[in-house]
Amino acid sequence: MLKNSITKVILAKGERIIYINYINNNRQGISPAVEIIRKYKKLVRVVLLVVMPFLAQLSMGCKSEKVPVLLHEPQQNNIETVKELNGEKYAYIENVFQEEKKYFASIVFLDYQLKNKTVEAERKKISQPFPDSLEVLELPDAYFINAKGKSPEEYLVNKSVRIVMQTLNYDSTGNFKFNENVVLHKFIKLFTAKEFKRYKKIPFKINLSKNEITSIAEQYLP
Repeated sequence: MLKNSITKVILAKGERIIYINYINNNRQGISPAVEIIRKYKKLVRVVLLVVMPFLAQLSMGCKSEKVPVLLHEPQQNNIETVKELNGEKYAYIENVFQEEKKYFASIVFLDYQLKNKTVEAERKKISQPFPDSLEVLELPDAYFINAKGKSPEEYLVNKSVRIVMQTLNYDSTGNFKFNENVVLHKFIKLFTAKEFKRYKKIPFKINLSKNEITSIAEQYLP
């Protein structure tokens, strides 16, 4: 048995030839593959640092659960849509005030019902023609009906609003000065003065254009 032999290893890169003394006696020798790894240990270390993390990440990605993705998911709109009001309404006016150079009115809308002879005849047969939940203001030819405890709503008042009063002042004969035009600033003071609290329970005819009050007219209560 030969004590020493020479192993010839040819590397593909650069066609370099390396001769390694290989001890082939009773002691364990160093294989050519191990000697190659030792000689190029820096290159092997770089390969391990670059390739192994990529392989580990790839392996984890294969095992991860699929997460569903919703494309073009519609956005929820939490903004409450306000109904646009136009035309003639009846209402109680709780307050009129100015805020940041704008004018607002707090109002409670009323249901206006003309009296009908047939309906009135039926109502007279009943001791309580309207439920307790309703507040009813009766006129000779109509009703103003309101739900008790109804919260007022605020609407913008046009700066050029036309305001007509029926019972604000008296004429020279001592009668009410009907159809009296009043400026907005004076009308606001009516709702801050104690002597004019009665106007909070007098119906007003209100005209609105795109949720803005353009005219206010007091309804005369005989």
